[in-house]
Amino acid sequence: MANKWHLIVPKGEFPHPAGVVQVIDDMAVSAMAAAFDPQRKVLIDFDHYSELTNAQRAKVREAGIQLPSEAVGWVTAVKASERGLLAQIETTPLGEKKLANKEYRFLSPVWRREDCARIGGDRVRPLVLSKIGLTNEPNIKAIPELVANRGTERLIGPLVDFLANSEQALISGGNVMDYRAKLIVALGLPADATDDAIWAGVEAMKAKADRTSALENRATTATNELATMRTRAEAAEAKLAAADRAALAGRVTAALKEYETVITNRADVEAALTKDFDGTVKVLKALKIDALPNRRDGNLPDEDNSDFTSKVKAQTEAVVAYCNRNPGTSRTQAYSILLAQGHEAFK
Repeated sequence: MANKWHLIVPKGEFPHPAGVVQVIDDMAVSAMAAAFDPQRKVLIDFDHYSELTNAQRAKVREAGIQLPSEAVGWVTAVKASERGLLAQIETTPLGEKKLANKEYRFLSPVWRREDCARIGGDRVRPLVLSKIGLTNEPNIKAIPELVANRGTERLIGPLVDFLANSEQALISGGNVMDYRAKLIVALGLPADATDDAIWAGVEAMKAKADRTSALENRATTATNELATMRTRAEAAEAKLAAADRAALAGRVTAALKEYETVITNRADVEAALTKDFDGTVKVLKALKIDALPNRRDGNLPDEDNSDFTSKVKAQTEAVVAYCNRNPGTSRTQAYSILLAQGHEAFK
C-alpha cells in the first residue's frame, strides 16, 4: 500500500449538514498538496476518534463503546492530480488487519475550520489536510451521529467534520489568513502577493504536477513496452535456436549414415559433426575416397581414370608407410595426420 497512490480528496462540491458547501477545486487540491509537510506524517485513525472532544468521549463511554486509540496508518506523501488529492499511505499492522478482514472500507478526510477559506455565501474551500479517518461512513457525507455498522454492535460514525468543534468560528471568519500566508510561502511568493499571483502560482504548481504525472505515465508505458519487446525477442531467439538445432541434428544423422563405412567411433564423430559440421565432413569425405578401393563390396574407379587411381595408390602407400613407422596407428588416424601435414600424396 505504501507505494500506491490513493485518492483521498476527490474534486467536487459537497454539501455539509452544518449548512455549508465544501468546495474541492484545483486551488483547494494544490493548496493542500503545497501545505503538506513530508516530515510530519498525517495521522489516519478509526472513524475520526482522535478528534472527539472530552464531552463526546464521555457520551461514548456512557454508551458502553470502547474507542480504539491506535493509529490505522500515516499519510507519507501527497500530490495534486486531475481527480483530486492523491496520497501514499503507510498502514500499521492493526490497520492491515482491519482492512484484510474487510471491517473498514473508506477513507474520510478531515480539515479544521481555521484551515478553510470562505469564498462567498455558504461556500468554503479547505486548504490544509488535517487528518484522515478509516470508516464505513466517509467524512464527505459527514453524518454526526451514532450508527450501527454490524448487527447489534454500535460504533461511532463520523462525529467530527471539517468544522471541528466550533461552527461559529468559521462563520465569523476564524483564522483563515494564516494559511493564506503559508500558501504564499509554499509557493515562494513575496509576502504582499496578490490573489491573482497566488492563483498563478497554484496553476504553475498544478501544471508541473501534471507534467510530472504525464512523464511518469510515459516512463511506465515505455518500460512495459520494452519488457514486452524483450520477451518477444527472447522467444524468437529461442525458437530460431531450436530450429537450428533440429536442422543440424538432421544433417548430422544423414552424415553419419552416409559415411558409416569409414566411421570407427560413432559417438566421437557425432560430437565432431555437431561442433564443426563442415570441417568434419571434409575429413570423412577424404576417408571415404581412400576406403573405396579396399572395400570388398565397393566399386573400383573406372579403368580409364588413371590419375585418380594413381593418387589413391600414392595416398594408400603413404598411409601404410606411416603406420609401419608408427605401430598402433590406424589407417584412419594416419590418413587424417598426413592430410593435416600436407603430405605430397594428399595435395
